[in-house]
Amino acid sequence: MARSLVSVLDVVPTGLVEIAGRAGELLRSDRVLPTLTGLQFAGLFLEASTRTRLAFESAAKRLGAGFSLVEQKSSSISKGESFRDTLETIRATGFDAVIIRSPWSGLPLQLRSWSDLAIVNGGDGSREHPTQAIGDVILMASHFKRDLALRDAFDGLAVAIVGDVKHSRVARSLATLVDRLRGEVRLVGPPGMLADPRAFGPRVSATEDMASGVAGVDAVYMLRVQRERLAQGEWASLNSYQERYQLNRERLAESGGVQLVMHPGPVNRGVELTDEIFADHRFVAPRQVEVGAATRMAVLEWITERL
Repeated sequence: MARSLVSVLDVVPTGLVEIAGRAGELLRSDRVLPTLTGLQFAGLFLEASTRTRLAFESAAKRLGAGFSLVEQKSSSISKGESFRDTLETIRATGFDAVIIRSPWSGLPLQLRSWSDLAIVNGGDGSREHPTQAIGDVILMASHFKRDLALRDAFDGLAVAIVGDVKHSRVARSLATLVDRLRGEVRLVGPPGMLADPRAFGPRVSATEDMASGVAGVDAVYMLRVQRERLAQGEWASLNSYQERYQLNRERLAESGGVQLVMHPGPVNRGVELTDEIFADHRFVAPRQVEVGAATRMAVLEWITERL
């Protein structure tokens, strides 16, 4: 069975250290060795994506591998072909791994059970987005000078994850990973957008109150309101959400010692964040993209055991 990455739990603890170390090397140097020459990756993207798709496509090509994009609308899936048969076609064509982006939770797990190909989860429904979370944890560890080789690497750090937690695959992966590193996680949002903190670990809590949720934390991780995943009636009032959970200059100042403001993108400008936050030196979303690109390169080397 090939090495796959469908959950952050697939890399804890040793894989995380290996991926973080390689990502750090790539970020420090413009020199990229063609470590994956001769390999072929299929990007099975069944959902819209900009950052994740470009990051994986660029990662494969910069490491000397091929990358072929398979989209639902332009593939035989649109004609009724099953995902299992599509996966078999990818395998028979000679590809070495599949990077899957899916609106359906659990599909990467199903693909892994069907094939000996390596499967990388590029985000599935509301379940997980492991490569995003791994990149974000690498950024946090670098900023706060924490050694990811330590089991308690994030001990003493507090991260507030704010917004539509219920529908966020990033929130689930990030909360799980930070908890595994012994960091504190506070889930903050409206009651209809929160998730049960017990699903993530003992150091995860939840609150509807923005002020107390972000008070004294080291990093604030703002989430996009995922309107496309909201059931009818869940999205009651945009104005109410902005009034209670939008991060603005005043809330950031009142929070205390926040050093990082993060967002996985895309940002709904004027909803989760005010424009003034984009100009704040603590807002690191562009850096998240850079670290994410290096992380995807390291992940491709890791699954193919080229690290």
